[in-house]
Amino acid sequence: MLAILLLYNGKNIYEVSEIIRKSERTVKEWLKRWKKEGYEGIVPETGKKSRKPRISSEEWDKILKEIEGKAMTLKEVTV
Repeated sequence: MLAILLLYNGKNIYEVSEIIRKSERTVKEWLKRWKKEGYEGIVPETGKKSRKPRISSEEWDKILKEIEGKAMTLKEVTV
């Protein structure tokens, strides 16, 4: 929302990207979605699929089982 507000207050895309520390491409994409869909176009999607975890849940279960009650850190565990 800040990016859109800054744009509508006269800042250019370059200035906005510098202020909010995002790429010009990102700011342009947000503006495009704002013009097309309004507020709904820039609200983060909460149900969006995230990146596949690097460690499967089964591996995490093994790690937790290994360190449980042993006062170990994750750095000390090898699976």
